[in-house]
Amino acid sequence: MWISLYAIMFLFAWRNRHTPLVMIASALVVYGLGAGLTEGRGYLSRPNEHWFLIWIPISLLTAALFISPSGSTAHAPVEKT
Repeated sequence: MWISLYAIMFLFAWRNRHTPLVMIASALVVYGLGAGLTEGRGYLSRPNEHWFLIWIPISLLTAALFISPSGSTAHAPVEKT
């Protein structure tokens, strides 16, 4: 589950690397991943301060996904008149 979550986030970040919000959020996701790797065995079993380093950047990247025009969300198409 974690690997697929990070893979989706990194794929979206790579495709939208020209957007400043995506660049900042993806850098924070990488930082959170590195911080989580230093946690050891108790990384998934107990929530602690490292979870903020993971979930806040992932939520920022998810927000960028939903507000991006090329995102896979169900936005109503704009009709040209």
